[in-house]
Amino acid sequence: MLLLLIAAIVACDWKSPIPADAWRATWQSGLSRAAFLALIFLLGAAFLRSRGRGRTLLGCLLLAAFWLDLITHVPNQNPSVRPGVYASGLASAELKWNPPPRLGESRAMVAPAALGILNYRPLPILELAYRRNRLAARADCNLLDGVPQIDGFFSLTPREISRVTALPYHHPDQALSPLLDFMGVSQITSPGGTFDWVSRPTAMPIVTGGQQPVFADDRAALDALCQTNLDLRRVVYLPIEARGVVAAERQPSMRVRVTRFASQGVWLQSESRAAGLVVIAQSHYPAWKCRVDGRPARIWRANYAFQAVEVSAGQHNVQLTYEDRTFRVGVVLSCLGLITCAGLWWLERLGPVLLANPPGSGRRKSGATGKA
Repeated sequence: MLLLLIAAIVACDWKSPIPADAWRATWQSGLSRAAFLALIFLLGAAFLRSRGRGRTLLGCLLLAAFWLDLITHVPNQNPSVRPGVYASGLASAELKWNPPPRLGESRAMVAPAALGILNYRPLPILELAYRRNRLAARADCNLLDGVPQIDGFFSLTPREISRVTALPYHHPDQALSPLLDFMGVSQITSPGGTFDWVSRPTAMPIVTGGQQPVFADDRAALDALCQTNLDLRRVVYLPIEARGVVAAERQPSMRVRVTRFASQGVWLQSESRAAGLVVIAQSHYPAWKCRVDGRPARIWRANYAFQAVEVSAGQHNVQLTYEDRTFRVGVVLSCLGLITCAGLWWLERLGPVLLANPPGSGRRKSGATGKA
């Protein structure tokens, strides 16, 4: 029945209007699969009837036939390239961005048109394809050059930031310059290119301050980010629950200076004449904690997916740190589990010894020997 199914597939492919190369690949694959199927069937039948050493040999031949069937059906399943294409800084040295995106300063972005070319027009040579991905900062290739971009290839991404970073790709016909400016996009692939980049001098710093708070629900805030006349230098969208709690208003003269920006911490100084907002264009997440002059402060979800902290008048030292307490609890529980396993293993190894030689048994024997 399997041979008939293979023959039917080959026949259907022969009747379909496909290129000659595809038809040749189909009948060659069908013929080779039929040959392996017959070989595996014969070896299996012989294996079931054999005894002794012959059975072992036939078993090895049967496994080898299965392996050959697999490796010839999906050749080069895990291809490799020269290590040089993974060299750190390769793309940065060749692209010569001006200015180069740096952590805490600005970001790069793959344009929607370029992403479409990278996704649906692969290069036939793997090494050239990956090198093109490096130069285009596709997926997580930017990490090899230490270049931040607005998104990447992550298994888990917070819902809000995922929706915001997808807006330029869902609306490629709209010039969402205000949103790109707020996210600090200083370099973007040129129209029609894949790794030709153009600079965006209008990009805002990652950390800004003094915006006028606008209180809105999630839907209104997300819709506002799609507006082309939005000025996120002047306004910042905060959730409805911040109304009545946040007293800050627009402070055009407010100054914010970043003293250190790392992957798990941001240190900055603010100065304003009245209460104002410090806005950080990085993902809002519960694990981020804030302290203003050493005292805990609340981090508000700003512009639907980012961060904002209210500071009072005067000069302040603001520190944001990523403190994943759940992860720490998991580490403690894992350590306790390892200690428990080690203790049980030790008791299992030492138990028979203790049963054979109870504590004190040696002293009693020696005493009895002395009396005798």
